[in-house]
Amino acid sequence: MSGFYVVHQNIQVFAGGPPNKAITGQIIYETMASNAERGGYGPAEPIGVLGFTEVCNANGGTQSSLTNIAASVFDDDALGFFIPCGQTATQVQNDINAHNNGKEKTSTEYIAIYTGSGFTPEYYGNVLKDNAGIWVATICAVAENEADGNDIQDDEYVPDGITVVDQPLPSGMSADCRGVCFVAGIYNNVRHLIGFAHNVYNIGSITTLAASLGGGYILSAIKAAFAKSAQPNYYNELTTIMFGGDWNTKPTANGTRGNMFLFFAADADDDPIQTTEYHEYDYWFYSTDNTENSNHFIEPESVDPYAVVKANGTTKAVPFSDHQAILAYIQS
Repeated sequence: MSGFYVVHQNIQVFAGGPPNKAITGQIIYETMASNAERGGYGPAEPIGVLGFTEVCNANGGTQSSLTNIAASVFDDDALGFFIPCGQTATQVQNDINAHNNGKEKTSTEYIAIYTGSGFTPEYYGNVLKDNAGIWVATICAVAENEADGNDIQDDEYVPDGITVVDQPLPSGMSADCRGVCFVAGIYNNVRHLIGFAHNVYNIGSITTLAASLGGGYILSAIKAAFAKSAQPNYYNELTTIMFGGDWNTKPTANGTRGNMFLFFAADADDDPIQTTEYHEYDYWFYSTDNTENSNHFIEPESVDPYAVVKANGTTKAVPFSDHQAILAYIQS
């Protein structure tokens, strides 16, 4: 039985630039894809799904930059989905500051998910908290995305293969709340649901998202949404349910949280490896056993620098992100 890799990358307050950051990303991810196919992370298999979090808008420059990075992994076969995941008070303030500085940001934060030719997406969606504090899932069938008005595919700046979900955030949604975004589809005739998250940091409740995922509230919302879809048994046909992200809280030591298991990059003593300079914040939740031990199949990638030319003409090396990428392997 073969499989595929899933990658999560917090791309650090990304709003489309600078261009050389995207160029560095293309180099990093072309190398990562090659390593995966050569067996550098475990089984010699391709990357099937790639998720970018902390994406600050879905504008043309952001789409172009992330799509070019994804193309270095998937060649020209990438399909991309820019899905709203919520907002935070910090992001709202960033929006005000960015507007005053003439930069493009919005108070809505997105997660960008890309799939390769081997993974056929059938649905995409998100789970957000409504104004009553209830997690509510919204799903859309990929084949319907142009017909039902849930995207802005026809806008001139949206390239082929990219869907931007034009979904208003729930009325009265807390300024300190973000949820999860996901795609569900087929790889080797097996159905998987792969999602991503960027938790709130330093404001709001950093435990709510992880606890809601581990406690089953988010999965229950997704199951309820599928039950009302054209394929009401779809959720029960999923072989894999996995969420990767920057959770802004450390993984639990016993490798579980509520009803879900955790994958995290670990050292020889099975202690979590730091995925930022100081913290172990990037890891995976999964609810099925068709994955292997994380010590074998999840490794942090190097955070390579890119050059920024300063106003005085000198250059400064800046990390591609303040987070390392994480990988997980899924049997399919």
